[in-house]
Amino acid sequence: QGADAIFTTHPYDDQRGLMSDSGTPGDLLLPWRTTASLLGGAKFVGSIQLPHGSKNRLFQRPNAEMLMVVWSDHRTREIIYLGDKVSIVDVWGRTRIPRRSGSRQMVDVDRLPVFVRGLNPHVARLRMSVKFDELHIPSVFGKPHSNQIQFHNEFPQGVGGTLSIKAPDGWQISPDRIDLKMAADDHIRKQFEVSLPFDANSGLVPIRIDFDVVADKSYKFSVYRELDVGDGQLEIDIHTRLEKDGDLIVEQRMTNRSDRLVDFKCLLYALGSPATSESPGVPQRRRQRTQVFRLGNTPDVKSYRYPNGAELLGTQMWLRAEEIDGSRVLNYRFDVER
Repeated sequence: QGADAIFTTHPYDDQRGLMSDSGTPGDLLLPWRTTASLLGGAKFVGSIQLPHGSKNRLFQRPNAEMLMVVWSDHRTREIIYLGDKVSIVDVWGRTRIPRRSGSRQMVDVDRLPVFVRGLNPHVARLRMSVKFDELHIPSVFGKPHSNQIQFHNEFPQGVGGTLSIKAPDGWQISPDRIDLKMAADDHIRKQFEVSLPFDANSGLVPIRIDFDVVADKSYKFSVYRELDVGDGQLEIDIHTRLEKDGDLIVEQRMTNRSDRLVDFKCLLYALGSPATSESPGVPQRRRQRTQVFRLGNTPDVKSYRYPNGAELLGTQMWLRAEEIDGSRVLNYRFDVER
């Protein structure tokens, strides 16, 4: 989780050193200096989940300042409340104040890390403490499923306010608002129920928890988590490809990790796309169906074939797998690719 010290083994090296063989500054000298000046003596704290999934590490500096190093494999913009006096330092040591969207900072993230200074440490630590008791929601629709959310009051005083759990459209969360009253250092659990619509996607689903609380002042911030629709025992992998004859092949690979053999009826819908001013659209195709018998640990592979498959590229399909003599239903929406 951390290192006592970081060394450069070849400081004078044209290829990977901080200085060239001749002793002139190299491209890595400024990034090294910036990193060393900001993280020297800092203690690793953890990481938070950001709205677009950017990777990050949080550190507490010797002066108690909370700092975040953040980067991403693809260019994105994270919009999130981090504190009231936030600044951004790039690897070259240049400092700027991020633009805002209301009370939230707008942090542009790319493969090159940036250092975000001035995080509110109490909000950051509370974010890290939030978790659901149950990460899996059974894929049984029209029935409430109980769960609990828990977290720790990281403010040095009592806190009051509310939280709201925001899920995808069609989900029902009850209650829609949870009242909070916490003493300093309190750890609490709050119960809630989730009801899924019949077409809820299976797999990991993003969830946002909105806090509106008062401590030394008013704070509004969001915490980002995921819930997994399904019991974790059934897996479906879907791949699409365009054959040389122009047919689109949709391959479905299904695996059952439990000890009980199960049967499924599978329905595949080619949803097409609506017409626009720039495109005539793609008509919806007739649904296809197949059946999976006595599914166990050995993967079951089924294929669906659509003629004139090129016109389906870029559209969305919906696979619905209904358990026979059971209550589980799996929904997967996916984009058609080559």
